[in-house]
Amino acid sequence: MRLEIRALYRHSEEVCPLSSSVCLLICPRYGPSTGIQRKCARSLPQSVCLFVLDTGPLQAFRGSVPALFLSLLSDRNASLRLTSVCGTQTLLDLSGFLSQSDMCLLAEHLVKLVLEDPSRPVRLESTKALAELSLHNSVIIQENVMPALLNKLKEEKAVEDYSSSNTEEIPATLAAISVSSHMVEDTVQHIFDYMRQPGSNSQQEAGLKALLLMVQQCTATGDRMHFFSTHLVPTLTGFTLEQQGDMFHTLDALSFMESIGQTVASSLNAGLATELVKFMISIVLEEDLSMIKNIDVNKLTRVNNISDNAALHALFAGSLSSCMQQVVIPEEVLAHEKEVACTCSKEAVCNMASRCYANLINKYREGANLDSLLNNAIKDLELRLEPSRYSEERLKAFSLWVWITKALIVRGHPYASTFKCKILGQLSDTELSEKAANAFSVLLHDYDNVLSSEMHCNIRLMYKQRFFLETAPQLVEGFHAAPTDQKQYYLIALSNMLKFIPRQVLLGEFPPLLPLLLQSLMSSDPSLQLSTLSVLSDLVRDTPQVLAEHVDTLLPQLLKLTLHRPNMNMRVSALNCLSTMTDLPHHIIYPYQQQVIRQLATALDDKKRLVRKAAVKTKMKWCFVGTSVSL
Repeated sequence: MRLEIRALYRHSEEVCPLSSSVCLLICPRYGPSTGIQRKCARSLPQSVCLFVLDTGPLQAFRGSVPALFLSLLSDRNASLRLTSVCGTQTLLDLSGFLSQSDMCLLAEHLVKLVLEDPSRPVRLESTKALAELSLHNSVIIQENVMPALLNKLKEEKAVEDYSSSNTEEIPATLAAISVSSHMVEDTVQHIFDYMRQPGSNSQQEAGLKALLLMVQQCTATGDRMHFFSTHLVPTLTGFTLEQQGDMFHTLDALSFMESIGQTVASSLNAGLATELVKFMISIVLEEDLSMIKNIDVNKLTRVNNISDNAALHALFAGSLSSCMQQVVIPEEVLAHEKEVACTCSKEAVCNMASRCYANLINKYREGANLDSLLNNAIKDLELRLEPSRYSEERLKAFSLWVWITKALIVRGHPYASTFKCKILGQLSDTELSEKAANAFSVLLHDYDNVLSSEMHCNIRLMYKQRFFLETAPQLVEGFHAAPTDQKQYYLIALSNMLKFIPRQVLLGEFPPLLPLLLQSLMSSDPSLQLSTLSVLSDLVRDTPQVLAEHVDTLLPQLLKLTLHRPNMNMRVSALNCLSTMTDLPHHIIYPYQQQVIRQLATALDDKKRLVRKAAVKTKMKWCFVGTSVSL
């Protein structure tokens, strides 16, 4: 679209006489005008403004078009303000279209919108427009925009009020407009100053979010990574040690800390990453705080126990778990993370340690050392998983076991089968059975920050398909051998796997699995029923001959689920599955036609519109069974 705009900008009016006429009619109405004309302007639909922007021969309107959009930036109509902000971003892409004075005026308007506009979409879009302006004219940003934003923060500091949502968006705006090295370094310092002021958790999170945004912007272009690894991470480390209490330990703040460490470390070359690893180890494992510059060491909290500082561990785990495979991570780090994962009293820290350990195991070099690490992990965790142990200890150990299993499955390591069998065995454990069933979702789910290519992990092709083909028969066998009260966990495990397996792979394995899927529909677990309905809807067209043998069981259960009052999604999914059933051969479903149509009457009167809509579609398809009508 923008290429099209640029082309029109370079052509004459004759290219598009219609657009020229529209510009001539509309531009004056949005300029200085009477109250009546402004009322008419506000009543024009948003699409008109976009039409002028997208198709007009703009060359002839270099004076009026910018004035049009700049005037709308202060309009009382939020949708027109939003449209105008979007339009200015495209005008900035037209080289030479906006004059220096236009850009200065635009910056002034956008800053005002960022700081004062009551509409959040307008504020966010204005931040994007300022970032676009920064790419075209960073001088205006440095001289006009940044001082205005910083002055606003100082004013809020003077009255000790950082609670305003607009104020908490300022750090993100500062991060978005920082494009040069000098601007980045200054902004980092301003954000740290902002976070050091007394305030709320949301203030701390706003600062961390802005730092993460800045790191992500720079890593996308490969710029300033040396500054981030040698200055930002050490400064952030010292900052976390300065914090007292739980001010810095909210889940969002920990997530931002972990992501900052991961984003920086994953973008470093082997040399810088090695230096970063040495720094983090010296702080966390060796407790050598002398490497933290420009910080009063006497004011820092000691790190005798890493679990006491969740924020520091988030940065530590994120940084070390995402380095390139060429970076050597000492075994002491893995031993430390394993211990933290199993013993820390904070669940968030345990989870981060488990994910970090999984990333490190996945990237650890093949050989006797890796085998020794895995054997030691097996002995330690099996001891912690003994039924005689406390419930909390067993749950933590099992969570780590699951992540190690995933790490080995993804890289295709021979030990993966040993770890997997332990999870299968826990399906019959009274205390861990539900967690073991849900573990199969973790094993096959794709995560951006764990065991992914972004984290430089070893990922074997088609590992999901291989895992399914090996494990599905074991689950079927375990289901038939399990006591009645344990069978549901095998069904949950199977259903969790099926969500991540390509349909082509499922087709060959569907016949022996169908009886278990029908059992899943009769379960009392809504999440299990929903995932089963999804699988059946996908496969009913491809395996009609298999479903034909079970229609007398499947249809009544689907009709029952259309009346499932506690869950609207259940009713909609059951109706959609019933609709798909009409694709089966006529002679199979025709005997049930009248029964289905009668029982759909209740769904047609459902209080939820989405349910009624699905019921109408389903009933229509069943009414036309056996006819040539296609819906």
